[in-house]
Amino acid sequence: MRYLALLAALLVAASAASSLAADASICNAGTEISYFPDGTLRSCAIRDFYYVGGLKCNQFSNIEFNPDGKLRSCVAGDPFVIGPITCAQLGVVMYYPSGAFMGCTLASTAIIEGTTCDQLQPISFYENGKLKSCGAPR
Repeated sequence: MRYLALLAALLVAASAASSLAADASICNAGTEISYFPDGTLRSCAIRDFYYVGGLKCNQFSNIEFNPDGKLRSCVAGDPFVIGPITCAQLGVVMYYPSGAFMGCTLASTAIIEGTTCDQLQPISFYENGKLKSCGAPR
């Protein structure tokens, strides 16, 4: 049952990663901007906070998109709650091209699928929502 709840939360996160394609107007002037061959924005350092679903991407930090415009990764401007975990503020939050949640840096210790994952350590999930890896407490 807990696995189903986690999977549901991660699928909801997939919708948070979906957005209309951003353009270079979100980028900080004078910083490197990268584009896909079709001219859509690939990555840059953003000039202001950028919101995608419930995720607040931190200003002046790098943001990266997939070719279809979905968020690939950004630095969280605030702690970001997704299911039973809280991603740390100023940690990178990552998504698969499908929009499924890939991982982040944990803000606090969490028990996922019976595994204790330590705070301020990376946690990653398979695209199907099952735990892939996490930092264990020492």
